[in-house]
Amino acid sequence: MFRKPFFYLRVSAVDADLLKDLLDANPNSCAQAKVALHFRHGCLIRFESLPLPIFVGTVQRGLLPMQIVVTRGELESLFKLEVQSTVILDLSAVKRGRVFNLDLRLAVKRELQGLDRLLGAAEKIRAFLVLEAPAGGLGGWQEVFSSSWRWAGAFGACPQDEEKLMNSLLGRGEGSTPAGDDMLIGAAAVHSMIAASLGVSHFQRMRSRAWLECLNSFVPIFEECTTSTSCTYLSAACRGRFSSHLIGVLQAAASGRENRLFENCRRLSRHGKTSGMDSLAGAA
Repeated sequence: MFRKPFFYLRVSAVDADLLKDLLDANPNSCAQAKVALHFRHGCLIRFESLPLPIFVGTVQRGLLPMQIVVTRGELESLFKLEVQSTVILDLSAVKRGRVFNLDLRLAVKRELQGLDRLLGAAEKIRAFLVLEAPAGGLGGWQEVFSSSWRWAGAFGACPQDEEKLMNSLLGRGEGSTPAGDDMLIGAAAVHSMIAASLGVSHFQRMRSRAWLECLNSFVPIFEECTTSTSCTYLSAACRGRFSSHLIGVLQAAASGRENRLFENCRRLSRHGKTSGMDSLAGAA
């Protein structure tokens, strides 16, 4: 590791929402951040002008909400910096580069026609997980997928206890993105798709919107309940923003393309130790 006065970050692409937030907060088009944490596949940096940390990484594991995309060489240079090193971002240069939008509702709004395909896909996702690994971050899959599982009510099995159980799941598990949060993000993706779809009943849309409103009610306390990294992705989920691999799973599920469903499940399952698998379990 070495410390330099500052490091100019060369950006390949950036999330559209993040770029807007940075431009709003930095009218001089120069944003300053500190290296917060190193991961195997990327780094977290904290901008002075933003409340939550931002992930910097390559496209190797897909795109994430609020991500800054860099080349492998640029990431290797970041890895050499000590924590608390200063990183400078020239926003005028970033604006001329690639901008991506991970709004799942834009990606699948017209593909979902009723819930039959989605329910069938959920069964296939569960079967995939059982074959892929014996357990996720909160226990064995057979238990997690049973109606008697402790937190089943957070996903619609027990609407009267939904808020309490959802709160109990926040921050539950180990790692930078606890398993409970990953499962809630997976479920939020499904509900976001249903809530925005014209191909389901009014009741189904209203039920999904109610679930999302319940999750959204916890936004003010996310930072008290879970990790700063997880706060970034939970907050994005409340705005309908999800990882490109999770969006791919839902697109394949809505369109009934089974081969693409398993291909995207496999990609997502490789995220973290159990993070991707827990997101799949929440979606199922």
